[in-house]
Amino acid sequence: MNAKIVSVALVATLSIGLSAAAEEITVESGGSIQKAVNAAKAGDTVVLKGGTYHESFRIQKAYEGAPLTVRAAKGERVILSGFEAITDWKDLGGGLYSAKVKGRVNDFFVGLKPLQCGRWPADGTLRPITSVDMDRHTFGTDPVKDAPFLAEIEKNPCDAVCFYYFRFGNSFCSPLVDGYDFKSGEIRFAEKQWNRWLKPNDNRYSFMNHPALVREPGNWAFVSDAKGDAKNRAGTVYFRPKSPADLKNARYRAATGPIVFVGHHKDKVANVVLDGLEVMGGDSDGIKVAADDVTVQNCLVHHNTGIGIACRGVKNLKVLSNLVLANGNGVNLASVTGALVEGNEIAYGLVDGLTVAGNISGRKGGNPETTGVVVRNNYLHHHVLQAHPDNFQMYRGVHDTVIERNFNIWGGQSIMTEEVDGVTFTDNVFMGCNAVMVICGHGNSDRWQIERNTLWGAGYGFFSFTGKDYTVRRNLLLGGSMPYGESERGVKSSENFFSPSYTGRTAKPWKVYTSLEKAFAEAGQEKDSRTGVVKMANFPAALGVGSANGNERGSVLMRKGTAQEDFVKGDRIEINGDGNLRTVTDWNASTHVLSFEPALPAVPFRGVLAFNWKDSKSTVVDNTLAKDAPVFENGKQTYGATLSTAAFSRGDLLGKGKRTLPVLPDDVAAAMPDPNDVIVPPSGH
Repeated sequence: MNAKIVSVALVATLSIGLSAAAEEITVESGGSIQKAVNAAKAGDTVVLKGGTYHESFRIQKAYEGAPLTVRAAKGERVILSGFEAITDWKDLGGGLYSAKVKGRVNDFFVGLKPLQCGRWPADGTLRPITSVDMDRHTFGTDPVKDAPFLAEIEKNPCDAVCFYYFRFGNSFCSPLVDGYDFKSGEIRFAEKQWNRWLKPNDNRYSFMNHPALVREPGNWAFVSDAKGDAKNRAGTVYFRPKSPADLKNARYRAATGPIVFVGHHKDKVANVVLDGLEVMGGDSDGIKVAADDVTVQNCLVHHNTGIGIACRGVKNLKVLSNLVLANGNGVNLASVTGALVEGNEIAYGLVDGLTVAGNISGRKGGNPETTGVVVRNNYLHHHVLQAHPDNFQMYRGVHDTVIERNFNIWGGQSIMTEEVDGVTFTDNVFMGCNAVMVICGHGNSDRWQIERNTLWGAGYGFFSFTGKDYTVRRNLLLGGSMPYGESERGVKSSENFFSPSYTGRTAKPWKVYTSLEKAFAEAGQEKDSRTGVVKMANFPAALGVGSANGNERGSVLMRKGTAQEDFVKGDRIEINGDGNLRTVTDWNASTHVLSFEPALPAVPFRGVLAFNWKDSKSTVVDNTLAKDAPVFENGKQTYGATLSTAAFSRGDLLGKGKRTLPVLPDDVAAAMPDPNDVIVPPSGH
């Protein structure tokens, strides 16, 4: 059915200066969104009726005087899907099937649930690389005795990859295997697959994406028709279904460009509103914005390979009250002048959550830098899944940024910055990260005002101050220590509240303080700061951080330094934020082994975060303070953040007493990644 105009109405505030009255153009399911957009003019609204649209569309002109709005019909679920069904399965016997597809399969889904590509070892553990030969482009590995099927990779590598973890970058890549010697264990790569990341020794690998590895129910592999030919994306999928129904619901991400693109490579595009759309299943970005005066609001963007919402080279951008879940990256802004990112939930990305960047090229004068971004009332969580996981990242020329009232939890790093100056960091709750919580890094992130935040539970400490001109005051710091850096770095920390006690340190000369009075006398820090016990309605008692090695399903190897008193037999713990309470069966600070039951669904894929909830029956963080808490003065809270973490967990990010985010459909909620059973794609992020 073609797009059709169902109503025409004069809108006085929008039609001033326009040649014709604003119109409402309705597109029924099965109709063409692109035709409706092409027909629309400034002030028009394209209304999409409920249903699934297997269509990508582009908005490629500027609208003067009033915006073009593309929105979902009120109360109706409008899905823009890049998924394509896999059909015509051929039974190969023994529970294995194959099917031809016209596009490359990087991820395989049954419904909205991604399935694990065939791999060895099947449990997701990684084996050591014993040597690297730079001239021959080879890895040396231990010969394999218990997996004779790997000889099939020697006979024909097909599209097998070496899923490779390099410790130096704490990340992954997936070079194609060019050859494999089963007896010696040597893995060979083509020269074009070799890069600088493959140089370091003492790293680990697994094999992925070969028909011989499709051994477990739910496993799959893809073999291209023309290996290495970017123009020929067709090939064959091999699949071992768990049930016959899986064959009927199998699909892959086929859309090769953004599903929604607001912009044009040469013409100016401006003044557009996207409202209430569900965008999923793209093999690139979900929504891409390269235009000025654009608002993206109330959208649900999920399960796209690239970035959920990608914005670059724009002015006056608004990203408001969106759910951005289970994409490669969440929301990215680059070379932006003036932006408001408010009220969004950004979670479960394979890589980073929210990224704000300037000159991403890294070359002098390569791209414009970013200025004037406000990041407010966002819920950032669960970027602990795969590579370089930061809940929030800013880098390469970002100026004059406001970061206010955000709840940041379960991250590899909470916020990482470099070349970022002029930041107001206020009223945030940051908790539970693997590394450093707030990184003002690389000696070039300067002029930060850090006030009235609540911080708890960081693997390597709350702050990394390597630049200059930091003011730290009125914060509630729960455990951990306060770093002051070198004296010339210009950290000024005062009027903070430390619970239950204070520890501070300097870098040069190295000194440790356990007394606020001594810190002020010797370093000029913590004037009028206080200590005391602060209790909250439902808050973890301790954080334990585990390594990426030496783990089993029922036990994890914690980092050195985790105290014996942090965990006691019988404590209830939550691992990597999966919402499940497990019981500690043993904790030995000498061997660093924390044991628990029930077991995890898989061996931890990377580092482990363990929250100790003691005897609590809920894993919902509730930072509500007792009215007699020592952080109140005359009934007013004077230290720490005032946002409600419990309200954020309910989807009320704007303090309205009701959910301010789009409704999360049951099928999407059920497809959120399990942080303890990560589906690893054959192309490393």
